[in-house]
Amino acid sequence: MSRTGRIRRVPDSVDRIGPWRLLRELGSGGMGRVWLAERSDGQYQQQVAIKVLKRGMDSDEILRRFRIERQILADLAHPNIARLLDGGLTQDGLPYLVLEYVDGQPIDDYCRARNLSLQDTLVLHMAVCDAVHYAHQRLLIHRDLKPANILVGADGLPKLLDFGIAKLLHPDGTDLTQQMTAQQPLMLTPRYASPEQIRGEPITTASDVYALGCLLYELLSGQSPYQSSLENPVQLLRDVCLTEPPRPSVALTAFASAGKAGERPWSSRALQGDLDNIVMMALRKEPHWRYSSVAHLRADLGRYLDSEPVTARPSTLGYRTGKILRRNPLAASAVAIAALSLLGATAVSLWQTRIARQERAKAEQRLDDVRRLANTMIFDVNAELENGPTKARGVLVDRALQYLEALSQQDALAPGLKRDLAAAYEKIGDIEGNYTVINQLGRSANALKHYQRALTLRRELVREQPDNADYRADLASSFQTLGDMSWSAADTAQAQTYYGKAVSTLESLVVRNPDNVEWQIALARARNYLANVLYSQSRPSLLRYADSMALHRRAADAVKAVRDRHPDSAGLRYQLEGSLYEIGSKLLSAGRAGEATPSLQQAVSLTREWIAAEPDNARAQRTLGIDMKKLAEALAEGGDLPGSITTMQDALAIRETLAASDASNAGWQRDLAVGHYALADWLARSGQHAAALPHLERALAIHQSLFARDSSNLVRRTDLAEVGNLLGEVQLQLKQAAAAAMTMANVRTLLETTPAGQHSAQLPELTASAIAVQSQIAAARGDVVSAARLAQSAVDALGPSADQNGFNAYALRDRARLQLQTAQFLQRCVAKGPAVDCGPGPAQACDHARDAARHLQLLASEGRLAPDYRADLQQANGLVSRCTP
Repeated sequence: MSRTGRIRRVPDSVDRIGPWRLLRELGSGGMGRVWLAERSDGQYQQQVAIKVLKRGMDSDEILRRFRIERQILADLAHPNIARLLDGGLTQDGLPYLVLEYVDGQPIDDYCRARNLSLQDTLVLHMAVCDAVHYAHQRLLIHRDLKPANILVGADGLPKLLDFGIAKLLHPDGTDLTQQMTAQQPLMLTPRYASPEQIRGEPITTASDVYALGCLLYELLSGQSPYQSSLENPVQLLRDVCLTEPPRPSVALTAFASAGKAGERPWSSRALQGDLDNIVMMALRKEPHWRYSSVAHLRADLGRYLDSEPVTARPSTLGYRTGKILRRNPLAASAVAIAALSLLGATAVSLWQTRIARQERAKAEQRLDDVRRLANTMIFDVNAELENGPTKARGVLVDRALQYLEALSQQDALAPGLKRDLAAAYEKIGDIEGNYTVINQLGRSANALKHYQRALTLRRELVREQPDNADYRADLASSFQTLGDMSWSAADTAQAQTYYGKAVSTLESLVVRNPDNVEWQIALARARNYLANVLYSQSRPSLLRYADSMALHRRAADAVKAVRDRHPDSAGLRYQLEGSLYEIGSKLLSAGRAGEATPSLQQAVSLTREWIAAEPDNARAQRTLGIDMKKLAEALAEGGDLPGSITTMQDALAIRETLAASDASNAGWQRDLAVGHYALADWLARSGQHAAALPHLERALAIHQSLFARDSSNLVRRTDLAEVGNLLGEVQLQLKQAAAAAMTMANVRTLLETTPAGQHSAQLPELTASAIAVQSQIAAARGDVVSAARLAQSAVDALGPSADQNGFNAYALRDRARLQLQTAQFLQRCVAKGPAVDCGPGPAQACDHARDAARHLQLLASEGRLAPDYRADLQQANGLVSRCTP
C-alpha cells in the first residue's frame, strides 16, 4: 500500500493470478470484477470464478469490506450458496477470492425459459429461502438479493452469489461492517431494496425477507411490485417507501393484458388468496409486520403447497382493517353494526347446522361398529402379535384393510372417526414397511401408500380445526413416517423436508406445553432423524457435521430436562438412548473414538435398564444389539480389536436369537446380516481372513434374499454392494482370485444397474471401493498395467469431495489408502520401462503418495488415526521420500 493509502492496481496485461489462468471477464459489480479462470499448474482441472477488487474501488474502507466478504464466504457451506475455494493477494497486494463457478441463468430467466409450473417455481424459491435462512443463522444478512445474484444451473439447483455487501453481525447485534457514510455510494439495488434500506435505517434479516418477497412477486406475476416507477429512479425510491403495490394476482392480470400471458403457465386466479397474502406479508413497509424470519416465509410456502392453512393473514380483514380503524375511529361504529347483523345470521346458521348434525349422527353410529372392528384388529390384536410371527401380522393387515377401505369411502366422516382412520392407516404402514419398525413386512411401496392416506386425512382435520393441538401432533407423526420412507428410498431432500416439518410442528406444540411427555418424545425422535439426514447429505466431507451434532445434542438435552421430572418414562429413556447413540456414532465418524465411547456406554446402560424392566421386549433386545455393535466399533477404532470382536460376538448372538424367532421379519434379518458384516470387517482388519469369510457369506445370502423381496429399495442394493466389496477383498487375501473376480463383477453390475432416479452418497464410495478391489486382483495376477489404470479409475470415481475438510476420518483415511495403493501400482508399472503405457506417470504417483501422507498425517496429528492405519502412513512417507521435490 502506498503512502497515500491507495492500493497499487493490477495492470491490464495480467492474465494469471496465483495458480489460476484468467480466461474471460464474467462481469463486474459494485466492489469487484469477476473472471472465469482455470487451474494452470497441472495439479488438477477446474474452472472457477475469481473476484478481484475493482479499479477505482480501492480505498481502505472498500478493501476492508472486501476482506470481510472473504471471511463471510469462508464460513458458509450450503448447497445453495456458491462456495469459497481459495483466496489470497495478487502480486500487487490486491485481495482476491476464488469462488465456485456457477454456469447458470438468473432465476427469473431460468423459470421463464423452462416455462416452470407454479409448484416448481415455488419449490425453487423455497430453496433460495433455505440458503438465506442458513446465512441468517450464522448472523449474516445478504442485503442485495436479486435475480442476478441467484443463478440456476442445468441441474435445477439455485446458487446464491455475492455476499460482498453482507452485514456481518456480532452475536450481541453489533454491526461489524462500518456504516456507509453519506459520501459513499448507496450499495443496494433499489428495485429489490427494503424501505428501511433506502431510508438508511438499521438493517435486519427483515430486509432479506422483503427482497425475497420482491423476487417471489416477480416470479409469480412477471412484473416488479413497482413496475410503473422503474424508469424513474427518484419515484421508485418514493414508491418503495410509501406506496402499497398491487397484489400479484392483479399484476399478473395487467401483465397478461400487455400480451405476455404466455410467459406464465398459470392464471391470476391461481395467485388469489394464499399466495397473494404470502407475498404481500413479505412486502409490508414496516419490518415488524413482515414474516419474522425467512424460515417462516418458506414455511408458509410449504403450507400452501401442502394445502395447509398459511399464517399470512388476509390483509383485508386483519392487517388493513385494523389500520383503517385506527386512522378513522368513526368507521368503528359502522363495523359494530355490521358485526351485530352477522351475529344474527350466524345464530340461524348454527341452528340449521345442529339439525344436520343430528341426522348425520345416525349414519355415524352405523359406521362406529366398522371402526371398532378395524381398530380392534389393528391395535388390540396387533399388540398381542407385537413379538409374534410376521406372517400372522401380514394376514391381519390384509383383513383390516378390507374394513378400512369400506370405511374411507363414506362421505362426511366425523372428525373423531377420521382421526381413527388416519391412525389405522399409519399403523398399517408401520407393519408393512417402515424400516424403523422391528417386525415389518418389507412392503415399502404399500407402506408409503397408506402413510400418504393418513397424511391426507390429517391435513383435512388441521384445515378444519387449525388450533387443535392433538390434530397437529398427529400431522407431525405423518411427516415423521413419510420422512422415514423417503430416507429408506435414499431421497434425502424429501426426507429433510418431511423431518423438518415434523420438527417445526412439534416445536410449536412443545412451546405451548413443555411438560407433554408424548410430544417431547416425538420431538426428540424427529430431531435425531433430521440430524441423520443432514449428516448423510454431506458425506463424505461432512460439511453438515456441526448442524447434525447440534440437533442430536439439543434432543438429548431436552429429553434429560424432561426426564428429571418424569424419571419413569420408558419413552424418554428410549429417546435419550437414541440421542446418545447418534452422538457417539457421529463422533466415531470424525475419528473421535475416545470421546464416542462414553456416550455409547451410556446408551448401552440405558438399554440394559430397559431390558431389566421388560425382559421379553424384543425392541429392547434389538436396541441392545445395535448399541453393542457401535460400542464394538469404538473399541476397534481405539485399537482394542480383540475387545471389539468379543463385544460384537455378543451383539451378534442377540441378533441371531431375534432373527431365528421370525425368518420373515425383514428388519431382524437385515440386523443379522449387518452384524455378520461388521464382525467380518474387524476380523479382516486384524488379519483373520479365514475367520471372516463365513460371516461374509452368511451376510451376502441374507442381503440377497432381502433384495429379491424389495429390489426397488436402494438400501437393499447398497447393503449387497458393501458386503460384496469386502468379500472380494477377503477372497483375494485367501488366494481365491477367481472367486474374487466373479464377486467383484457382480458388485459392479449391481451398482451400474442402479435406477436412474436413485441417488446416495454411498454410491461413489462403493463404486470406488469395487474398482480398487479389482485393481488388487489385477496386481495379484501380475498385470500391473491394468492394476495401475484401475487404481487411478477408483480415485476418479471417488471424486474430490472426501478431502474438502478433515471432519470425516473414515472417508479421509480410506481415500488415503486408495491413493497409496494407486501410487504403489503406478510406480510398479513405471518400473517396467518407457515402452509400457501406465496412464498417469511417476509425477502423478508422487502426487498420490503426498496426498495420502498429508491426509493420514493430519488424522495422526489430531489423534484420530486408527492404529491399523499407521502402517499406511509409514508406507506413504516412504514413497514420498523417494519422490523428487
